[in-house]
Amino acid sequence: HKTGKPSVANLILRHEKSIRDKVLALISIGSYSEAASVATTARDANLAFSAVLEFEKHIMVGSNDQVKSRSQFLVTIDSKFQNESYNLYRTYLASMTDLSHVLNLLRRGHNYALT
Repeated sequence: HKTGKPSVANLILRHEKSIRDKVLALISIGSYSEAASVATTARDANLAFSAVLEFEKHIMVGSNDQVKSRSQFLVTIDSKFQNESYNLYRTYLASMTDLSHVLNLLRRGHNYALT
């Protein structure tokens, strides 16, 4: 992928047998939602959660505007990731003492469902 041939990288990853290696490789090339999808299909919550957190880190580190980055992350996780990943992240947030993140996620989910 780093050589500028993403289609070759994706083809090789399709034939990868190890779910862990496949998910980690997808994360490393920036295919976070696909990585979470592969992990979810394999019923590996740890890998799915890793993909979500790596995506969050990628979004938050790459921007100076943390509010806009948080908004972009929430919209993307709601619209591009599978429901299982969304629910896993929501459960994680619910375990925190600051519920503002949970409320934002629920609002975004509700607004997305209405469109």
